[in-house]
Amino acid sequence: MRPSDLDTLEFPRLLAAVASHASSPAGREACLALRPRIEVRAARDELARVARFRTATEDEPAPLGDFPDVRPLVAESRTGGARLAGTELREIAAVLRTVGAMRAFLRARLPGEPLFLALAGSLHPMPELERLLADAIDEDGNLRDEASPKLRALRRELRALRADIEERLSRLFRQSGTASAIADQYVTVRNGRFVVPVRAGSADAIAGIVQDRSASGETLFVEPLFAVEPNNRVTIAQREEEEEVARILGEITAEVGRNADAIGDAFSALVALDTIAARASFARRHDAVCPELGARDVVLRGARHPLLALTGRPVVPVDLELDEDTRLLVVTGPNTGGKSVALKTLGLAAAMAQSGIPVLAAEGATLPVFDAAWTDIGDPQNLAGDLSTFSGHVRNLGEILAGATRDSLVLLDEPGTGTDPEDGSALAKVLLRELSGRGALVLATTHFQGVKAFALSAPHARVAAVDFDPETFAPRYRLVVGSVGPSLGLAMARRLGLPERLLDEALAERGTATADLADAVDRLDRERRRYEELAAETESEREELRRARDESDRLLAELRAKRERKWSDELGEAKRFADDLKREARRMLADAKEKAREDVRGAARRLAEGGRAQGDAIAAKQAELAGGRDAEPARGGPTRPLAVGDTVEVLGSGLRGQVARIDGARASIARGSIRFDVPLAQLRLVSAGAAARATGAGTRPGPPVASLVRKAARHAAADPFRERSGQPAGGEVDDDGEEGDAPRPLVAFSELNLIGERVAPALVRLEAFLDQSVLEDRNAVRIVHGFGTGALRSAVREFLARSPYVARYVEADPAHGGAGATVVELR
Repeated sequence: MRPSDLDTLEFPRLLAAVASHASSPAGREACLALRPRIEVRAARDELARVARFRTATEDEPAPLGDFPDVRPLVAESRTGGARLAGTELREIAAVLRTVGAMRAFLRARLPGEPLFLALAGSLHPMPELERLLADAIDEDGNLRDEASPKLRALRRELRALRADIEERLSRLFRQSGTASAIADQYVTVRNGRFVVPVRAGSADAIAGIVQDRSASGETLFVEPLFAVEPNNRVTIAQREEEEEVARILGEITAEVGRNADAIGDAFSALVALDTIAARASFARRHDAVCPELGARDVVLRGARHPLLALTGRPVVPVDLELDEDTRLLVVTGPNTGGKSVALKTLGLAAAMAQSGIPVLAAEGATLPVFDAAWTDIGDPQNLAGDLSTFSGHVRNLGEILAGATRDSLVLLDEPGTGTDPEDGSALAKVLLRELSGRGALVLATTHFQGVKAFALSAPHARVAAVDFDPETFAPRYRLVVGSVGPSLGLAMARRLGLPERLLDEALAERGTATADLADAVDRLDRERRRYEELAAETESEREELRRARDESDRLLAELRAKRERKWSDELGEAKRFADDLKREARRMLADAKEKAREDVRGAARRLAEGGRAQGDAIAAKQAELAGGRDAEPARGGPTRPLAVGDTVEVLGSGLRGQVARIDGARASIARGSIRFDVPLAQLRLVSAGAAARATGAGTRPGPPVASLVRKAARHAAADPFRERSGQPAGGEVDDDGEEGDAPRPLVAFSELNLIGERVAPALVRLEAFLDQSVLEDRNAVRIVHGFGTGALRSAVREFLARSPYVARYVEADPAHGGAGATVVELR
């Protein structure tokens, strides 16, 4: 790409922003030298490295640090006899430490990553040189005493000589004949000799050599004669130390020179990694993405001009989408700045992506790989070179025509300006036709109506308008593809205060065709805005509907979940109750087996057989009721008036008993020791005068009572629904498994039948029934409410939940009436 085109796009400013994220001076220099790659594979790989490195450093930065540029030092070390200073060798040691840290980082964070194999391979380990530098050079760049045995001995001797001479000179401060001549009590060094400060007026008091004097002349630095010989020894020892230091530094420098190639490769790899890290950091800072490269389409959604984003001000993103068949996009609209920004945004995005720099756009971006980005933007006039604006444009356009190919990107800002509008329009059309006909991707801005009409009619071209506020003409920096924007030259002139008379004359001067086209464009733009407003309203309503639908779905899901949890809880409770029954039955059978008396074992066996028979009968009856309850119409009362002693059945429940008393429209039914009141309309005559068969020893109890008897026998030791009165759990059982007359009943349940009642009177009866049951010290009762619509059952259970008499209540098991009855434990 031409440097002038990159300058026009302000690409160097963008590189400077990227370079500010580099860790080292060499890395910043390398970032400034980045240039777009035109090979598709190379450009893709570079972007992929940046993306992969960005992921690897999300939670921890790379250990690059501010490593120094040692390339000149390494080059110097190649020269025979060269000797680097200790501080310079310290910089090389720092680079080698960074090489080792980055080698470990790549091995841990990017193991076997193909894109980083070459870089990782260039980070050569040099353990011997690293150890030599670490052992010989300290943090300040000085040679350590341990650098060689001779250096250690020389420095030990020097320290002893210096301590001796300082001690001898310090004695002068305490001697009566010399103490008054001393200006200050300290020993210092002048010209490499140890001296003491002496007042100028008392110099004769100490025999010696004046090595220096103070700036004021009041103090002389005197080397006493007795210190001359010790100072000479110190000087000789210093010379020997310096020679040893020089020898050691020369040897270390020679070792650096022998590793110069490896150090150079490692340093180049560090710089490359620093540029990758800088680009990854830039992308993270500005939420940039790595586009897919190599496609013919351009997809940049939510693209932001990076230099505008660097200012920190909000940047309105622009969408640029061109399919493979569209090779020309003509951008129209008023002079408000949006058109040129769109051109530069695309040009910079292409240059950034091909330089391995993520672009400021939304995910899913795609870009071709261009062999060049040709630009004609701005004012190329050069007065010194006798080059006018038009001439500069024409010369630049000539170079573009000569170099542009089907793989080029061409950005033209108002081609044909600077000359006669008709000539300029004609020139612009032929340029755009030629360049787009070659297959180059061309973006151009224009105010020429002829160019707009050309773009509307060309099969491979599209138009787009820069949106603006129709009231203030302020740009919105949004491209509306398919729309032709008005230039608004006269409208803006009116807003800026040009006289109305002149504006009216200008309108009259416009050609008829031009005016008609301008009016048509204006009408189209108004229609576009109206449809966009309607579309926005529709989208808002659609969003509201979506939110309402989501809320409805959420509530429905919650209701279903609650219902399923309730069913699950009820099923679990029923299963636990059944498991308790099974365990108790097993325990009672085991106890029965242990009893010695055969009659007890036989009675228990007959009781269990009778219970199973009753259970089978109840199951059959329930199946019959479930199959025919809804379809069979309610049958009426008895076929003749009932009388005391008749055996009757309660419709819908299977309960049978003997009529003990008739009171108006209700009858009291006796079943063993259990009595309950039922409306006469709910009774069906079974047999006349058969009380003995209904309640005596020869007739089996109805299914629910038999079930209660069987359960009481199984739960005699632990059932919480037994009576608190302490009566026996059951009476004797005859050989036929039926109850005798004398024994007391197995279960003392009291029962209230509310079948056929309305809710209000039923609750009144329920309250009176509970009062009476508590007074009788009953432990449990059963409320028969039937199935029906479920309203009575719900009302009964709500009443029970609030009653102070009720400890708990459960739905009766299938043998006791199932969902048609509720068993209540009283407090």
